[in-house]
This record gives sequence, structure tokens and C-alpha cells, in this order.
Amino acid sequence: MRFGLLLLVCMLAGCGESSDGGGGSPKSPGGGGPAPLAISTITLADGLLNQTYLATLQATGGVVPYAWSLVSGTLPTGVSLAGVGDLSGVPTQSGTFGFVVQVQDNAGAVATAGLSLSVLATPPSVPMVTAISPTSGLNDRAVNITLTGSGFSGATQAVLNDPAGTVLAGLNVLSASTITASVPAEIAAGSWTITVTAPSGTSAPSPAYTARNMTDPDAAGAFAVGYLDANMPGASGDTPAVRIYYPADSAGLNTPPSTLGAPYPCVVYNHGFKPPVFAGGIDYKANTFIAAPLAGIGYVIICIDQAPNNVLFGGGATAQANSQRDADDARAAIDYLASLNANPSSPLYSLLDTSRVGIAGHSRGGVASVIAASDERAALGAGARIKAIAVMGPPSTDSQQSGAPINFGNFDGIPALCIGATEDAIAPYSQQLDIYGLATTPALAFEIVGGNHSQYKDSATLLVGDNAATISVQTQQAVCRRYIAAWFNRHVKGLNVSTAPYVAGGSLFNGDSRIQNRHSK
Repeated sequence: MRFGLLLLVCMLAGCGESSDGGGGSPKSPGGGGPAPLAISTITLADGLLNQTYLATLQATGGVVPYAWSLVSGTLPTGVSLAGVGDLSGVPTQSGTFGFVVQVQDNAGAVATAGLSLSVLATPPSVPMVTAISPTSGLNDRAVNITLTGSGFSGATQAVLNDPAGTVLAGLNVLSASTITASVPAEIAAGSWTITVTAPSGTSAPSPAYTARNMTDPDAAGAFAVGYLDANMPGASGDTPAVRIYYPADSAGLNTPPSTLGAPYPCVVYNHGFKPPVFAGGIDYKANTFIAAPLAGIGYVIICIDQAPNNVLFGGGATAQANSQRDADDARAAIDYLASLNANPSSPLYSLLDTSRVGIAGHSRGGVASVIAASDERAALGAGARIKAIAVMGPPSTDSQQSGAPINFGNFDGIPALCIGATEDAIAPYSQQLDIYGLATTPALAFEIVGGNHSQYKDSATLLVGDNAATISVQTQQAVCRRYIAAWFNRHVKGLNVSTAPYVAGGSLFNGDSRIQNRHSK
């Protein structure tokens, strides 16, 4: 592997790359911006005269947050539409009411839809659900809900209409009009209705309950993505720049973090080898393709500017030494996040869980990630904060020391995912398999068909010495997003049901034509 020399040639040739730093709303899968705004609510559950009614209107696409309004028509007396989309109140007149609603997204796009709400004068003979509270929840955890309606006496079951037909847990009939229950963790993301079964029969579908996505790595996450820029105390007394991405209610720089899913597990991301001054497409701000989606499903990601550590010539100019310095700063980044969590003046105060950390990186940043995990294990044993490793195109040899093997240390017991690519001429897949061979169970490795070393970043700018990719940068990024998010969900968050399709033996992993040469243990 000739990474150091080839990168130097790239720098002297002026083959740089720019990045806008990211942090906005996640783009559509094709990379061309958010999907078009549309109202997804088609029907509304019936209401009952003089009984609480609550339904939340749903939209897809656009840029969150959404603002809802009534355009025309009439709502039942006692019922109103809030700007957040809640259709709620106690209807005091029966009948069927038609109306048109409008949703406007944060970018000014507008969509409208006609709806109809029927209010019954008397309860039906079978159970009836008129309201759910809360109307949404994160799907990586159990959510306690209350169902309001009628005819619940003796109810035996409440069932979601999700693809699995999930039965709600802990059903508790408080009265003929109130039930409490729990929506289990790891149900499919989406808007689902609920039916209640009692001795008198089964209810019609309820107002919608929305399971917000924290589990599907191929779909938009539950949160918008905020970010902040800072400088952290480095391991060697320096103060490297960092960019931190976090779950938020609105996207952008310094937007307030959401508290809904806190405390959030963390991810440390290490970019590839970048000596000071030189460019070349590798930068701590150029990793939004993985950092932003992870923030969207409930992680806080710190991306460190490792450039000052990366020495090309002179003292300490080896891959081993450079990677060790990066690894030291990666562990210092966990300490820094812990200090933010403990600082009442920090915007991330009390929102982080630094006992659950994933570490990821590209190329030399992947090497640093493995070494940091090894050092963490050596220092803290069973108390190691790093729970999983995910690396893209890491080399196993030292290009600045005539290809000498890199010493990765002992990362036994830390689940490791190693991703390579068929067209990677800088760190071929055989080198990722070297690292995979050092890992203990569980570990996973695969090769992206048509990918190269250059497309593990926000753009496809080709690094000198690399082969051209035969797939788009969007495709290579989508593969990395899918499997890294699933790996961290499984081994950092502990989600085993929703991640099963994405690991060895899983239907999506086994059937993914974009990858080959799968290895697992």
C-alpha cells in the first residue's frame, strides 16, 4: 500500500475537494434533496359525542418541522386543529364533517388534502377507540400509551396493524372508556392504527399511532440533525477542532437538541489520513453521509480534525505513530463528550450516554478506531466505553514503513465491522480481512461491488492512486449507512430484532447484490 506517497502526489497535483460541512436535513436516497411534501393521512377514525377525540395528522417528505392549518370546511364544534397537526377536542355535535387541511414545511412547500370526520351520537355496540395518547413514539424503546373510547369492559387484546400484527403489552382496562398498554420496542416505523377486542367484538381502527424511525437504516430517521462546532482538549495538550452532530427538532447549526430520545449513545468518527495544510478530499467536516443519518436515529456523533496529528515527513512519520495519535484523540473525544454532558451550560447537558460508544473511521481513521478500541479495552477492561467498531477501507500495513504490519493491539470482545471495496487500490479488501482476522466473535466483513477508496466521504473526488469506482458515490454511501447504522444499533443500543436482517444470515444482508465476499463469525 502506497497511501502516504500517493496522497502526497495528489496534494502536489492540487487535486483538492471542497465541502459545505453539511448539517442540514437528510436528503432523499438519490441525493437530490428531500422527497416532495405530501399528506399521508387519508382517513380519520370516528369520534364519539361528548368524548375526547385525538388524532395526529401525518405528512411525508419536505423539510421538518411542519405547520398545519385548516383551509376550508368545518370541524365539529369542540374540535380544533393545532399547528403541530393534532386534531383534538371534545365534539359537542354529531354528524359527518368534511374539510380541507394544509401542511407547510420549513422550506415553504405546501400540500393540501380533503378529509372527513364522523362523530357518532351514541357508542356502537362494539368497542370504539377515539383517542390515543401520546400519538407517536420512538420505535427503539417501549412506549406506554392510553386509549380512550367506549366499550372497553372486559377487553382482552389491543393489536397494531403494523406488518407483524403486534399485540400491545401490559393491557390494563381502567374503565369502559380507558385502557393503558405498551407499544413494544422495535416495531416497524410508520403510522399504525389499533384495534381493541372485547367480549362485545372488535373495534374499528383507531386514530393513527406513529412509530418514529430509530431502527431502519435505509429510511429517514426520527429526528432532524443539528450540529455545533467547537474545540476539544486533545490527548497531547492540543485543542483539535470538532464538529458534533445531534438529534434535533429542526436542522442546522446550533439548533436546540431534542430531549425526546435522551440519553443518546455516542459515536466517535475518525477521518482518513490528512497531513497538515494539504487537502485531498479528506476532512472532519466531510462525513455527513454517515454522521447525519446516525444523528437522525438517535446518536450524538463527534468528528475530530485529526489533520494536525498526521505527519508525512520527519519525526513520527509512520502510519503506526499517526494512527496512535489519532486513537489517543478519539478516546479524548469520549472524555470531552462526558464533560459536555456534565456541564449545565452545555447545550448537550444531561443528554449523552458516554458509557455506550461506537467508533468508526475511514482508511487511517479506521486504523485509529481499532487501536482506540484496543487501548480502551486495555485501560478499562469490562468497563470499556467503546462497544462496537465499524471501519471503511482501513489498511493493515504501514505505507510509511515499507509496508510493515500495523500493530492494532487486542480488541477481543469488541464487535467489529470491516468494509472494503472491489476497486480500492489504496487499501485492498485483503487488508480489511487482515483486521477481520484479528477480531473475535461477533465480527462481520464484506466488499462493496464497484466501490473504491475515495467514496467513503461526502464526495467522489478521486484520490491519486485509487481506481475509479464503477458505482455512484450515493450507492457506496448507502451501503455504508445501512450496515454501520445496523451494526451500532445492534451492539451499542442492543437492538436485536430490528437488526437481524442486516447481519450474517439476515435476509437483507444475504440478498444484497451490492456486496460480496461476506465473512462472519
